[in-house]
Formats: sequence, structure tokens, C-alpha cells
Amino acid sequence: RLTEVLGRPALADGVGVHLNVSQLRVAVEALRKEVAELEERCRLLAAQVEAEDKELGGELAQKLADALALPLAARLPALEKLAAEVAEMRREAEKLRLERARLTEVLGRPALADGVGVHLNVSQLRVAVEALRKEVAELEERCRLLAAQVEAEDKELGGELAQKLADALALPLAARLPALEKLAAEVAEMRREAEKLRLERARLTEVLG
Repeated sequence: RLTEVLGRPALADGVGVHLNVSQLRVAVEALRKEVAELEERCRLLAAQVEAEDKELGGELAQKLADALALPLAARLPALEKLAAEVAEMRREAEKLRLERARLTEVLGRPALADGVGVHLNVSQLRVAVEALRKEVAELEERCRLLAAQVEAEDKELGGELAQKLADALALPLAARLPALEKLAAEVAEMRREAEKLRLERARLTEVLG
């Protein structure tokens, strides 16, 4: 029975030789010890996987339950595979949290926690980071288009805002859009003023004949 529990082929006593009772006791005791050690390794590994998975949102809970339901011989390899999987998830979660913190900072927002006493799991972190990446990309595109508009209009007016535009483009992304919006308003006001001055010049020139 113990040999079967360990996933090994059934053993005969030997080729034409039978073990006596004392030898059988020793053999069975050795097998019991081996089974107990294997069960303890499985217990410790399962506890480790459960604890680490819980920190990551519990995505592997069902896989852990399935592994623990396996016969002992198959249980340890299944748990070792889960331990490797949860370690990979932990590394990915750490990268995602760092990426989320960086993107949040880029957007000029305060650092975000996962929640009050609740950790986002890896899938939720992927979604959160992807949303932030999209938001950053959209903001960068808005800045690019606005900068191109300001540059084109300023060039028509003599390029007085070229340095201000360069300074605005050098700002962190969170401050860049407001600075460019301010410049766009400024160049629009300059355009209106230039138009008024041209009309006034034309009128005065006409007055002077």
C-alpha cells in the first residue's frame, strides 16, 4: 500500500527469497517515514503557495485545491509547479506595481495603493496598467498635436513664442498639457491682436493717402 502511495511499482520480496518479519518491519517503517516526509513537504509547499497566492489576490486557489486532491505521488510535482507559477506571478505583480507607480507619477497623480486592505490580483493589475498606458499615450498625442498647432501659428506671427514652446515641451507630461494650452491661448490672442494691428495699419495708411 505504501509503495503504491509513493507511486512506485509493486515490489516482490526478492527473487526466490522472502523477507522475514523483522526485515518487513524495517522496510515498512522506512516506507512510512518516506511517506510522512513527502506529506510534510507537500504540506509546507501548499502553505507557502497559499500564503503567497493570497497576497496576489488568490488567483491560484482552485489550482491549489486540485493539486491537494491528487494522490501523494503526483501531489508534490503539482505543488512544485504551482510554487514556480506563483513565484512568476509575484515577479510580474512587482513589475506591474512599479509600472503603475511610474505611470501614475507621469500623470501627476498621488501614488495609488491597491486598496484598503485589499491587493489587486495580477489580472487586475494588468488591466490597471494597460488603462494608464492608454491614458498616457492619449495625453502625449494631445500634447503633440497642440504643440504642432502652436508652432505653426506662432511661425506665422514671427516665432516670438519659440522659446516658450521649447520650455513647455521640456516639462513633465502632467504639466506639459496645461502649459501648451496656455501657449495656445496666448498665440490665439496674439493672432487677434496682429489682425487688429493690420487693420489699423491699413486704415492709417489709407488716411495718409
